[in-house]
Amino acid sequence: MPRKRLTEEGVKKLLPHATKQVDYYDTVVPGLVLRLSYGGAKTWRVLHYVQRKTKVHGLGRFPILNVAQAREQARRFLENPTKAEAGTFREVAQNFIKRHVEKHKLRSQYEIERILNKYIYPRWQDREFTDINRGDVAILLDRIEDDNGPRQADMCLAILSKMMRWYAARDKYYVSVVVPGMQRSNPAERRRKRILEDDEIRAMWKMAEGSFGAILKLALLSAQRREKIVTMKWADLADGVWTIAEEAREKASAGSLRLPKLALAILKQQPRISGNPFVFASPRGKKYFNSWALRKQELDERMPPGKNPWVIHDLRRTARSLMSRAKVSREHAERVLGHAIPGVEGVYNRYQFADEKADALQRLAGLVEDILKSPVDLSQEAHELRDANQAKERNTLLMAKKVKAKPRKRAKAKPASKERRADGLVVGSDGAKLVDAICAKSGATHAELKALIKWKSCLPFAMKSAKQAGIRLRKEREGKEVRYYGTARA
Repeated sequence: MPRKRLTEEGVKKLLPHATKQVDYYDTVVPGLVLRLSYGGAKTWRVLHYVQRKTKVHGLGRFPILNVAQAREQARRFLENPTKAEAGTFREVAQNFIKRHVEKHKLRSQYEIERILNKYIYPRWQDREFTDINRGDVAILLDRIEDDNGPRQADMCLAILSKMMRWYAARDKYYVSVVVPGMQRSNPAERRRKRILEDDEIRAMWKMAEGSFGAILKLALLSAQRREKIVTMKWADLADGVWTIAEEAREKASAGSLRLPKLALAILKQQPRISGNPFVFASPRGKKYFNSWALRKQELDERMPPGKNPWVIHDLRRTARSLMSRAKVSREHAERVLGHAIPGVEGVYNRYQFADEKADALQRLAGLVEDILKSPVDLSQEAHELRDANQAKERNTLLMAKKVKAKPRKRAKAKPASKERRADGLVVGSDGAKLVDAICAKSGATHAELKALIKWKSCLPFAMKSAKQAGIRLRKEREGKEVRYYGTARA
């Protein structure tokens, strides 16, 4: 272990030993060492002590790092060896990915690496990790917010926050510089509320074409995320049941769904491409459909103007809202969506709800079919009466005609005259109420309906109106009343 004052010329003239490596200790900066390997490589190193044990920190190679530069870096390192041990931001980030992201098999690994490569490494990769302070984080977030929006800045902040907390758990001297209040957007304001109205559903159904159109329609009929639909394989379908593939560490999924006939008809129209296992296959290679932005832009240009823009995930929210409109229970609707059930209910209740989910999707498909058939909602009662699985009928009282009790033997009293409206219907009668409801929903006037049906009395007109509204009437006697029950036609 020779000790000498190292100079540029002296280091250049050093020759390697034939069988061993030699360390030259600099007398100007104690701790600075030049290691000369038997292969001729010359490497700068710094020796320091941690808890009475010798540690070695590499600086670089000669002549890339000359003598003066090596001494300067050695001095800076020896001022705070613990701080310098962290390494550069890129080194810490790579260690974080290896020991946290990959170890726990996080589903977000691809997105974490993408954000690091695109937004953070270009500015910080060579900086000492422990030199980064709160102001540096704020400046970085400002630039990302200006160039890419507040949402992207918050995603970068989330990764930095997790990385710094992970490192703080490994180093007793380090404290994360990220604090609450550094977010650039408000999650409550970012939460979407958009659902498609009936006329938008009809327009989307008519305008959407090809594989993209089939994906949108299936998203509405199944209430599943677009990633689940687009990665559907033919092997996942059997006897009308779609077994949704689950990913590692996925919180929850809908499991298996028995699809309604309308959804199965859409799937049946998709071509099978040899060698491609996906239902919605890409025209090239063995991948699945991935032309989201272009196809959505084309659809938006064909959609009627005057409506707020919507995204594909809004179809999932629309489907959930339609299930409530079709009287699907909250529990069954959440099972269809595949949301994680909180509390002990999600831990202990392992029942699959296969029949209940199939019933919910059948009701949803029936409601979508009704929306597509007519440009107007003729009767709210018709939606309430629809039976999703079409196996049982759900009846509701539409109107009732009281049967007069037989009078006792006495002089017949002259019946009191009933007040009639301009259209000939008795004021306040059930038939008049039904007519008003149908006119209000369809937008037609009483005169238009009267010219069309040419009624002679209240009850016949109500029966004909119900028939035109798609309602089948059934007559039953209950006590002193004759009741007419209406059932929506399938």
